[in-house]
Amino acid sequence: MQHTDLLILSRAVQQWYLYYDIDPDDQASTLLNRAAVELFDKGHRSVEGIATALIETYVGPWQGHFSAALPVGTKAGESPF
Repeated sequence: MQHTDLLILSRAVQQWYLYYDIDPDDQASTLLNRAAVELFDKGHRSVEGIATALIETYVGPWQGHFSAALPVGTKAGESPF
């Protein structure tokens, strides 16, 4: 992965935080970054495309712990993508 690819992923995750108007959180960032990398590996290459997929999949803010949140229809251990 190149530096520009990392910038795309970082900006997409930042867009998720901006969209939901919440402060970054270590647990949320870990989950969102993993999801962003998975989307990138599946061919998504734009900030907008990755951010949109994250926003539609991981609806925030959550009540309770972030790590317990799963996208609708996703079973534990399954990828939502």
